[in-house]
Parts: sequence; C-alpha cells; structure tokens
Amino acid sequence: MRYSADRTPSILVLTGNLGDGHRQAAHAIAEAAKVLYPGARIRVVDVMDGTHPLLHRLAQWSYMIWITKLPWLYGFLFRRTQRDSLLSRCLNRLPLCSSRRLIRLVEEMKPTAVVSTFPSASAAVARLKAVGRIKAVTATVMTDHTSHSYWLHPATDRYIVGSEHVRRLLQDWPIPDRKIAVTGIPIRPAFRAVYDREAIRRSLGLSPELPTVMIMGGGGGLIGGDWARLLQDPGLLPLPLQVIIVCGRNVKLQAKLARELADYPHPVRLTGYVDNIPELMAASDLLVTKPGGLTSSEALASGLPMLLYKPLPGQEHDNAAYLTGIGAAVQAKGPGEFTAQLARLLTEPAQLAQMKSCARLYSRADSAEGAVREVLDAAASVSPENVPVGKRIFAAKA
Repeated sequence: MRYSADRTPSILVLTGNLGDGHRQAAHAIAEAAKVLYPGARIRVVDVMDGTHPLLHRLAQWSYMIWITKLPWLYGFLFRRTQRDSLLSRCLNRLPLCSSRRLIRLVEEMKPTAVVSTFPSASAAVARLKAVGRIKAVTATVMTDHTSHSYWLHPATDRYIVGSEHVRRLLQDWPIPDRKIAVTGIPIRPAFRAVYDREAIRRSLGLSPELPTVMIMGGGGGLIGGDWARLLQDPGLLPLPLQVIIVCGRNVKLQAKLARELADYPHPVRLTGYVDNIPELMAASDLLVTKPGGLTSSEALASGLPMLLYKPLPGQEHDNAAYLTGIGAAVQAKGPGEFTAQLARLLTEPAQLAQMKSCARLYSRADSAEGAVREVLDAAASVSPENVPVGKRIFAAKA
C-alpha cells in the first residue's frame, strides 16, 4: 500500500554520534522527506545527547580508542557479537539511549514512523515497541554492507538496507523478506545532481586535465597521518596527478599535512570539514578512503572508483569485501601495496573506466527518497495492532 501524497507524515529520526555515518544517514532521510512531503514534520534527535554526560564521554572515548589504537580489539568484539549471544545481548542493553526520553519524544510528536540509524536507538525502540509503549511503525536503517546482532530486533517493522547482499544476510537469520527493503544506504539528494567537473577543478585551483585523487576518511578525518609519506613515495612522484585531501574535523591532521606537503611537486588541495563532497567527488577520478558505509555509498552514486586503505576489522572489512566483490574498488593492506595499486590505477585508464562502470551499476543515488517511501508505505499498510511483538525471538539459527 502506497502512502498517500495528500497525507502529512510525522517522522522521528533517531541517530547517535559514534561515527559520522549514522548522523549523515539521518539527515539525508530528513532532507529527502522534506522534499517528498513539504508539509511533513521531521525531527532528527541524537539519542546520546540524553545519556548521562559521563557515560556519553566514556562511549565516545572508548570508540575512538578502539578504532585508532586498538582496532584488533574492536574487530574481536564485533565478530564475537555479530551473531546472537549473551555478550551481544548485554551490549545491546548498554544505556546509550534513554527509554524515558524516547517515550517522551514519541508522546510529544506522535510520529507516523520512528526511524533509527543508530544501533542503540534501534534496540531501545524495539524494546518499547514490544511492550506497547510505541505504536508507530518502526524502521531501522543499516549503514553498512553487513549484518550484526546490534541492529536486529524482533519488534522492528522494517529494515532499510544498502544492497541485495545485506538482504540475503538478514534472510539467513532468518528475518521475513516482507520486513526488508533494499533502497541503498541513505545519502543526500545532492548526489543525484550533474556537476561540471572542469569548472569545479578550476574553482579549487586545480588543473582540468590532470588525474585527480581524492583522499578522505569521513567527517572525523580518520584517515591517519601517513599520507604525506605515502604520496611522496618515489614510485608516485614521476606520475601526473593532483590531490584533494579532506581532513574532516581533524584540524591537527590538516595542519600536519599542510607542513609536510608544502614542497610537494604536484598540486594539493587540503580542506577541513566541508559540505560540498558531491562536487569534490564529481571532480575526482579516484577516491582513496576507508570503506565506511556512507562514504562508499556516496562514491558509488558519483561513479567514483575506490582504493580502500587499511579498513578497520569488523564492518569495514565486510564493506571492503562487498565493494571489491562488485568491482567498484580495490584494496591495499599496507604502504607498499598502496603505492603499487595507486600507480597501476593512474597508469591504466581502462581499469579505472571499468571500476567506474561497476560503481554506476551498483549506485543508488535516490536511496534517501527510497528509504522515506518504504518507511511511509509500511506505515500505510501495517496496523499497530497487527504487528507481531512481544517475546518472540529469531530462530535458533540466529
């Protein structure tokens, strides 16, 4: 059943600030909803803002330590909790999302749908749905090309996923196919626009003709500090290229690279946190990045081939396997392999062209609009009284 265009929806979008991708997906959904339903009431809420300040800071500190200093520990915990287990159920109960605050938000807003782009929010919403405290349709937006127990809860009405690959993973739990919608990971509608590559390069002070390599690691700038050394490898210096490096909110990294690349023989454009990523990707021939779900989805929508460098154990390893599997990316595991892969891609335009075609083939530039439609269609067709809730659990296979 399609949601009537004459109706005015009210959508509560819940996110969290452990990783920038969750917030980006939430705001992409909100932006798309406002375009599709101009009179809609949309509210984006960071659920971690309502947690105890000490717990909030501890969670952020632990997350940053795990992914920057102890990635092996992060990967270990990810795999140990990927399937349903006592440990995964304990982690899902961590109070990163206040149930009391959620109930208050729902009572105030009376939403048509509650959409979660953050695992802890998905868990809290599902628990409240199961005991009847939330009557609205609930949807979880999964922001990686993998499955994990922290996203999956019996009382969730819809799962918005990024690919057919993830649909198959969820079916293996098993989750009913009627609950799964493949829309792509939600990205901003701006990625659907057509841009003038040469004009963008000129505006950045770059050559319209030179091959352009873009380096970025998400809004947090988590790309590491060894890029100056990598780019100054003797095997790369003779090659024609120019570089755009997006450091995100990592001000120290930007200052460090500015010093170290001051005498670099090729044009370099360094930026901090910017909102013109669609234009920068349109101006580039290759993206060097960590395989985050949002960044890689934006690259696919831009038809931009990817060189993946040092993915984190856990969801980034799974994302990398998906992206290399569809032919839109290649992966480098260390400095020597990075130099060899980059040199090969810069000197083999046919390879880049093939990767670009694969990226276009698997892109979903209208993913945010698709996610909004799927959520509201679920609201139009699912009556709260008919949604299976309570103590039902996934089959033993999970």
